[in-house]
Amino acid sequence: MSELRQREARERDKPYLGFIAGLPCISCMVRHGTIKRGVQVAHCRASYPEEGWRHVGMQEKPHDARCTPLCVDCHLNGPHAQHRTNETQWWADLGIYPPDLCAALMDAFKAGRPGGAVLASFAAGARKAKDVAALNPRRPLDQ
Repeated sequence: MSELRQREARERDKPYLGFIAGLPCISCMVRHGTIKRGVQVAHCRASYPEEGWRHVGMQEKPHDARCTPLCVDCHLNGPHAQHRTNETQWWADLGIYPPDLCAALMDAFKAGRPGGAVLASFAAGARKAKDVAALNPRRPLDQ
C-alpha cells in the first residue's frame, strides 16, 4: 500500500506575485523574441528533487517562490501550454531550468532590481542554446 503524503503549507507572498505579474511572458521571449504583457502568475508544479522541489498535485499550489510570468496562451490555453503537456519537458524544450529562473527572479525582487533584466538574460541564454543545437545536430552513433 502506498504511503499518503501530507501537503506542505503553501508559502504566499502577494507583493512578489505582483512583481511577477508586471513582467512579460518568458516563453514568448524565448520562442518568438517578443515582449508580451498581461501575463498570469504561473506556478511550477514539476518536480526537481535536486532542488528540493517535490511534485505538486492538481488540488494544491506550490509556494509563490515557484512562479514565473506566462501569458494565458503559454500558461493554459495554447495547444502547447505549460499545463497541457508534461511540464518538466515543456521547460526543457524552452531551454530554461525553472529552479534557476525562479531563484533569480526572487533575488531580483528582494534586491529591488527589475525582473525584466533577469528574463532577458534567461531568454537570451535559451535562444543561444537552441541556435547552437540547430547548428550542431547530433550524428547517429554509427557514423
